Amino acid sequence: MFSDVFKNEKVIKFFKDISKNEVYQNKNIPVSIGNELIDSSYYAILIGIDAIFKYVIIVKDLTWFDEYLTEVQLLLRKVSNHNDIKIGINKLIINYTKLKLKIKEIKTCEDKKNIIETIYNNYIVDGYYFHSFPSIFIDDVKTNGLRSSNYNYELESLKEIELVFEKYKTSNVFSKELENMNRLVLTDSIFMGAFYAYNSPNFLKELALGLVDKKDKCVLNSFFMKNYKLSRKNLVHYIRKVDMFNSDSYKVISIFDKEWDLFDINNSYPVVALIKRSVFRSNYLDDINKIIDDGINDDLVSAVTKILSMGDNQRFVDKDIASSDIEIIYLPSLDELEYKINSDDKKKSQDQKVTEFANNYGSSSIMALIGLMLVEIGLLVYFIMLG
Repeated sequence: MFSDVFKNEKVIKFFKDISKNEVYQNKNIPVSIGNELIDSSYYAILIGIDAIFKYVIIVKDLTWFDEYLTEVQLLLRKVSNHNDIKIGINKLIINYTKLKLKIKEIKTCEDKKNIIETIYNNYIVDGYYFHSFPSIFIDDVKTNGLRSSNYNYELESLKEIELVFEKYKTSNVFSKELENMNRLVLTDSIFMGAFYAYNSPNFLKELALGLVDKKDKCVLNSFFMKNYKLSRKNLVHYIRKVDMFNSDSYKVISIFDKEWDLFDINNSYPVVALIKRSVFRSNYLDDINKIIDDGINDDLVSAVTKILSMGDNQRFVDKDIASSDIEIIYLPSLDELEYKINSDDKKKSQDQKVTEFANNYGSSSIMALIGLMLVEIGLLVYFIMLG
């Protein structure tokens, strides 16, 4: 059902409207959500995906979907505050769950209990975790599932970058500790799952944002747009900020360029894997009885908000996940969104290198390495000229 929904013409039009119209982009959102810098230009896209997933998971009936989508779009048009938008979507979910249960008006404690239990059972007991990964690996994931061992592919490059920045007294270059880089990370937040789908791989996104802090000036949607020129410019900005030597600058930027090509960022598209919470025996909330009681006796909306907001935003998993336990969803591409992107700012990919990398899920061919050496020679000349 998920894949069919995102191919729906009305859904595609919905995302085109909110990605092109500035009224959906001027929102009062936190500087960071889920410890990630979120740009207002694509915030509505992520919250729209969040709203659609919640409807499909909880209501499980497309009878009223078009009406729901219209109400979500109206909400995003009129409401600016992030928390108010979340609560507004939760209220819509309550309303359409009520319709599904054929409850005309919520009058009794039993009505409230049925609504809360239905949302809990569908979203938590029978719900999902989400894992986003680079689209270059999609064939491998379909065949072999998600394997922790495959996340060693960029560790050596990341260690090199960290060693360079340590020389300039810059620590915590990446948001995750390197020892956690080769572990699968799941989230039960649909919003964050969508964010990582459009910004995968995360370590490259962090480099593309120039390792900024919240006060830095940079183009926060550069990697979302797959805009090589702006992403690289952000990184160069930070390199200059720490007054890095040319030789070290060359090393960092050459690694960035190498990884951009290996992951075929120019041609990547957002994908997210859905894995049932029951696979990890994490399909329950310890305090659900209290939540139900509070919802019955006090505030139904607050109770539902707790259910839809609780859980693991970052769950590390050491076990492999079989392909049979995974459902892969293709989210709307940048082309489908008609999100602004300048093709002149894309970096030319190297097809042979990309294909070989994808086939080995972390290794590169001799021909690819030769191609990289040519790129690096060009960079070296560039930095010599700067010097």
